[in-house]
Amino acid sequence: MPRGRKPNTSFTFLKQIDPYGGPESCWPWLGFKNPKGYGQSSLNDKTMLAHRWSYQHHYGIVIPKNMCVLHACDNPSCCNPLHLSIGTNQDNVNDKMKRGRFVSKQSRFTQEQLNEMKQMRLMEATYFEIGLQFKCSRTLVSLYARQGFNKTNVK
Repeated sequence: MPRGRKPNTSFTFLKQIDPYGGPESCWPWLGFKNPKGYGQSSLNDKTMLAHRWSYQHHYGIVIPKNMCVLHACDNPSCCNPLHLSIGTNQDNVNDKMKRGRFVSKQSRFTQEQLNEMKQMRLMEATYFEIGLQFKCSRTLVSLYARQGFNKTNVK
């Protein structure tokens, strides 16, 4: 363990959750949050998402790695076990779509934007350069290129 770093225990995990809004409200994570807004810390030298830890701690079960912990409240930093449930990745995707939080690759860009990407590629711009301009990854640009920069072909 690095010098000066205290081990994270259940007690220190609980101190980073704010349950003072009451049992029905969100209990936000007060510690570090990852770029997607999920609380994150380490326990026994393993990085763990706070809402997963909260579910396991409050219900006394170990969540299989292939299962997700879903938020009924759509608040990624919430650790209230009453707002959490276990589901598959497909359950999580279905939930996102139902709540309008899922953006598919098909709906991300207009055909006009795809045409502009195609023109940039014809002018020998790299996938990385195109991605910078359109605020997306070079991998996504590569996917569009393989599909001919045609919105209806992208899956």
